Amino acid sequence: MRTRVDKIRKRIPGFIMNNESLMKAFTVVTYPVVMSENYLKERVDDCAEKIVRRSHKSKTAIKIDIIKEFYCRYIQPEEYMRWEFENKSLKERCAYWPDRIAVRKMKSPQNNVLSGNKYDRYLLFKDFVKRDLIFVEHDADWKVVAAFQEKHSPFVAKPYNGSKGRGIMLVDEHNLKEFEHELRSSKEGYVLEERIIQGEELARFHPQSVNTIRFASMMDKEHHRVNAFALLRTGAGESFVDNVGAGGVAALIDTNTGIIISDGICGDKHYQAHPDTGIVFKGSVIPAWDELLKIADAVHGMYPKQKVFGFDFAWTAKGWDIVELNPAPSFATYQAIIGRGIKEMAKEAGFSMEPPK
Repeated sequence: MRTRVDKIRKRIPGFIMNNESLMKAFTVVTYPVVMSENYLKERVDDCAEKIVRRSHKSKTAIKIDIIKEFYCRYIQPEEYMRWEFENKSLKERCAYWPDRIAVRKMKSPQNNVLSGNKYDRYLLFKDFVKRDLIFVEHDADWKVVAAFQEKHSPFVAKPYNGSKGRGIMLVDEHNLKEFEHELRSSKEGYVLEERIIQGEELARFHPQSVNTIRFASMMDKEHHRVNAFALLRTGAGESFVDNVGAGGVAALIDTNTGIIISDGICGDKHYQAHPDTGIVFKGSVIPAWDELLKIADAVHGMYPKQKVFGFDFAWTAKGWDIVELNPAPSFATYQAIIGRGIKEMAKEAGFSMEPPK
């Protein structure tokens, strides 16, 4: 939510913002103005429709509450839906750490020492990358791309500063021209990667995608590394990416044992087994878990001033391959699976709870 709703939020007096009853009344008054923005209206309507189907509550009341939660706590419509906020008390709602705040905190200079782009971060942990990759700018010599395609067809192309699986392409001779158009029209270029061939242990969940482990590593106040959370992320349907934001399914992993301890989740849907393959999530064992933990220790130990690392690991015939390293991983799916907020955990790790200005 941005633009008009942000402007309205900034003008809310403190005595209203700190009073839930007054905030509800304020939201009712400003509701028509906020809902006049098509981008916001579509998101609120879509989430409210899904919530009404499961709760049978008033759709208008849900939409007003969604907007109020953004005003009060920066909760996005999708977070409200996934976290089942219609059933949460005020105390429970206040315990959640929304991405709008969490990402800013994790990327602040005192918590983040990493470069903001994918390729520079690849260079930092190149010893743990087990595939070929290059960076090409939008005006790069096409012979470089053609040579990479000839060597690694199909290859994966990722926007230089992309996130949440958006804009990723699987490129071969059939869509090479399409990729050339995307590259030339981009402002920042693409990272080209040799396609990962994953091991059967994770491929069985969804063979069409490279299924990864999202592993969040955090430094506490005493600069000791702790395992924040771990998720198995799988694709769904014909998608070759595993991001939950792109329709993938995620399940929680016990960070000590490497055993999956939850059902799968996608949006507001829960699955005991993968919807495409029927492989049951809970109880499945992730291979070579101790090796994964050793890599996390080694990489985070190299950058102890980095507050959080969000590793994406792929399991291959060569062992664990780091797909990406993110300085500000989303905690939204983790909070959705465990059914409670983790703001207290973030506070204990040394994050300020002051809202962004």
